[in-house]
Amino acid sequence: MKDYRYLLVPAVAVLFACTPKEVETELPEVQPQVVYAVTENTMSVPVDAGIEFSARITSEGPVSCEWKVNDNVVATTPTFVYVFNHVGQYKVDFRAFNKAGSAEKTYTVTVEGIPLEITFTPEGSTVNCVMLEDIIFKADVTAGSKGVEHKWSVDGEEAGTDAAFTFHVPAAGEYTVTYYGHNYDEFELSHTWTVIADELPLDISLSNPDATITCAEGTEITLSANVLNGGRGIVHSWKLDGVEISTEASMSHTFDTPGEYGISYNAKNGKGETFSHTWAVTVTELNTEITHMYMNFEDGVTPSNISGNNVGGAPAWSVVPNPYPTATNPSSYVLVDNMHTATWGTSGYMDIKNISVDGKANSTILRIKAYQGANAYFPYMDIFINGQQRKLPNKVNGVEITDSSAAVYSGLLKTDDWNILEYYASSVGAENFGGLNQIQLRPFSLWGGGSSGATPNDTDNTKVVWFDDIEFVE
Repeated sequence: MKDYRYLLVPAVAVLFACTPKEVETELPEVQPQVVYAVTENTMSVPVDAGIEFSARITSEGPVSCEWKVNDNVVATTPTFVYVFNHVGQYKVDFRAFNKAGSAEKTYTVTVEGIPLEITFTPEGSTVNCVMLEDIIFKADVTAGSKGVEHKWSVDGEEAGTDAAFTFHVPAAGEYTVTYYGHNYDEFELSHTWTVIADELPLDISLSNPDATITCAEGTEITLSANVLNGGRGIVHSWKLDGVEISTEASMSHTFDTPGEYGISYNAKNGKGETFSHTWAVTVTELNTEITHMYMNFEDGVTPSNISGNNVGGAPAWSVVPNPYPTATNPSSYVLVDNMHTATWGTSGYMDIKNISVDGKANSTILRIKAYQGANAYFPYMDIFINGQQRKLPNKVNGVEITDSSAAVYSGLLKTDDWNILEYYASSVGAENFGGLNQIQLRPFSLWGGGSSGATPNDTDNTKVVWFDDIEFVE
């Protein structure tokens, strides 16, 4: 560091000051005698600093003073302060004079700029981060701040001209961030960082994130893993019942045989991070059934071939808007048997006569949907083949009944959704329903076929049941 001692020249009491020309004095003029605060003829000073120049007149009598900087008069006093605003070399002349003579001195002044000093953030030359992170770089000027210009670049591409720069790391990899700055006095300073960006933690999106898959035999299942982050060096492994079937990002397999299977997926990247998922696959028998819809009530009109109980002089049955649309039955209109105000015991019988539908003669199953809520009823139906036979469904909600008991049926009948009920032609000793012309629904029946209680309530004996989608199945 240079010692600019010229900045530290103290104020000195002048014994004899330069005398303005207009001031008359009775003292005789003698050759000026001068003592200089700085005796050297050369000096170095910093730019933009106030530098004091001082000459002490020791002789008596009138004396005029003159200071020049590069031949321009800048002061007429023995002491003055001058600020050099530009770097360079200057000539500073002093002259003390009167009629008796003069005293002169010349200084050669070298004005030096202030070196550029910067504190950088982050410190050091290496920055570790993860992709997509924002890294803030700063150049805080601590010296030589006059006219500083900043320039940032990333991998040689200009990225900013302010004192601060935010680098959004676009992807995993290595980047070079460079700073270059210079000030008005042409002092320069640069700094370089190596930014090492790691991947984000392993993140994978699956085409099917569920835990279970149900399909029919002969179905090809395709599953894929989309690596969102952390995929560098990743290894995939798909297994079917413990046997690896693919090491790609996806797998496909055709399930030809009904049964239960297990698919597992495992992934591991170069950092050792892992991801896994399993699926329980249920393969069902291929549904080859042919259905023939008989009644679905979507026209909102009550069919004329339905008859049954009357309540208050009006039919208990009618087609109404579906009060319980669900995925099982999203239909707009359904058939209701409503005897809620009836104060006598009843099975709620409702006849459907003159049944005619194409395919009936080839059908072995009669299927119907029913919503009975929490009622303690059992869905008996009188089937008019080989007489009038009262039967419970042979299959409830996809489960075939092999042990006919109240507990079994109660366990299968849903209270908050529509039930799918299937009655077999074989249950009435027939090969098919070709000879069927009439059925009689008895929705309010108790176990064994008896009627419901006489007094209705709002819980288990509402005397209201809904029906929909009566169809025959080959």
